[in-house]
Parts: sequence; structure tokens; C-alpha cells
Amino acid sequence: ANTYGGPTEVRQGTLRNGASEVIPGALTVNAAVAARPMATYELNGFDETLTGLTFGAPASSNAAFINTVTTGAGTLTLGGNVTTIAAHPNTLAILSGKVLLPGTRTITVAEALGEKVDLLVAAHLSGPGGVDKNGPGTMELGGANTYSGATSVNEGALLVTGSVSGTVTVAGGTLGGTGSVGPISALSGIVSPGESIGTLTATSLSMTNNATFALEINTTTQTNDLLSTAGPLTLGIAGTPLVITDLGGNVPLLEGTTFRFITYSGQQVGLFSIGGNAIDDGTEFFTLGANSYRIDYNDLGGTAVSLVVVPEPGASLLAGIGLLAGLSRRRRRG
Repeated sequence: ANTYGGPTEVRQGTLRNGASEVIPGALTVNAAVAARPMATYELNGFDETLTGLTFGAPASSNAAFINTVTTGAGTLTLGGNVTTIAAHPNTLAILSGKVLLPGTRTITVAEALGEKVDLLVAAHLSGPGGVDKNGPGTMELGGANTYSGATSVNEGALLVTGSVSGTVTVAGGTLGGTGSVGPISALSGIVSPGESIGTLTATSLSMTNNATFALEINTTTQTNDLLSTAGPLTLGIAGTPLVITDLGGNVPLLEGTTFRFITYSGQQVGLFSIGGNAIDDGTEFFTLGANSYRIDYNDLGGTAVSLVVVPEPGASLLAGIGLLAGLSRRRRRG
């Protein structure tokens, strides 16, 4: 067992364990040579405990840098927090293998321009701890995770493409992805299923008036995001903001065309709002591009929320209210 007190840093090539518990403190993986812009730390099947883990980046370069930590059959115990530093574009950090969380760990992810994902956690995360996602960058959880603590999204974006069994609290930033999570509690920030159009599965969904549901539809292909839950749906009483983006060609659609974007089981309470105006079930409608829609909160016999295309009424029946993102809200009369 090593006892040196200075830092351990991988700046190029690969550092590989030859035994368990050989690094006495924290580790930095920082590919700093443009000619060889990859740095890797391998546990090589052994176990290791780190008091902190940093994925670094040089101050400036035109190269694409990849910093990787992989465990193989061994287990990495995170005794401290994880930080990524993206000092220039095209910096990607990867954590794979088996990782133990003995307590809640803060993972702070910097944003590297040119990268869809800044930190890819393909590892299986286990243990009694949880994850606090901080920083403006995007982190992807791609493993079948079994850690029992909570997950909090405080800044940036968290994409779940694997699974997270515990509660996910959105307190800022964005939760998205195409995997599965436990209960979602969105206090603020954004819930945005998919990576572009896709499906995110959750145990239940609860959103306040201060959180936002970001929905992507495609009027050309008639496809859309879906948040599929197995439990109740709770929205803000004054209206959880709903922001809709059409990725298609703004195609006029037939009356009754439906974009089903949330499924639930059991009780549904609350409403969505468009531009600060609550949209009642079937009594209000709004226009987005070439189409007008109503929101059906009780689709499929009270198990789904859907956008449903309605005919555009005459101009004399419209109450014009300016809304965000080019949306117009209308009230059907008579």
C-alpha cells in the first residue's frame, strides 16, 4: 500500500492497478497532450477507494480529449465527490465498470461545447448513497443502477438512459433520457423526456407550478415524447408550464389527431399552463403553428394526457392573448 501524500494524475496513456488500494488519496485523469489526447485509469480487476475524482482538460487545444476511468471486474469506491473540468470544446469524460457510493456524492459537470454529453457514467452505481448533479454540463447515467439514495438534478442536464430506482428530484436543470427512474418530483427546472423525441419511464410524476414540462412533437411524422408512469400524476394547481416544440414541418393535421405524452395510473390532479394561463380539460385550446390543440387529461379512460387537434374557430370567437414561443391561447365558446 502506498503512503505518499502528493497528488496522482494521469496525463496521457494508461495507469493500471497491479493490486488493490494503491492510490492513497484523490485522482485526476487529465489528457493534456494534444498529440495523444486520451488518458485512462484502469483498476484492472482490483478494488480501489478514491477520496475524490477529477476529470480534467488542458487550457486550450483544437484536439478532442477523452478521459476514462474503468474498473473491469474490480470495484471503485467513491470516498469523495466527482468533478469534470472542460476548459475547451470537445472534452469527454467516461466512467465505466462497478462503482460503490457509500454516501451521497456531488457530481459537478462542466460544459464542453461540441459535446452532447460531457460525462458518460456507463458504470453500475450501487450502495446506500445517492447522486447530486451540479454544474452546467450534461451527465448521462447509462448503467443499470441500484444505489438506494436519492438523485437530485440541481444544474445542467441529467440524461437517464439506463435505470435509477430511487426518487429523482428536479430542483433546477433538466431531467431527460430514454431509461427508467423511480418517482419524479420536479420542484423547479425542466422535465424533458427522451433525447430528442423518446420515452422516459418513471414510477410517478409530481410537478409544481415552478417546474416546466418540455414536450417535443413532430407534425410530419406524428410522433412525440412520452413520459410513461405506473403511478399517479400531480401537476400544479395554477398550472405547470408546458413548452411545446414542433420538430417537424408545421404540417396541418386532421381534427382528432392525438399526441399522447403522459401515461399514468390512479389519481390525476392539477393542470398544465401555456404562457401562464391554465388550460382546462377540454374547455380551452391554443394554437401552435398550423394547428390548434386542446389538452385531454383523461385520455384512454383516465390513464393518459394528450394533445388533441381541434378545428380552428372563426376569428370572431377568439380571445387573443399573446403567449410565449409563438403560442396563442383560445377559449372555445358556445
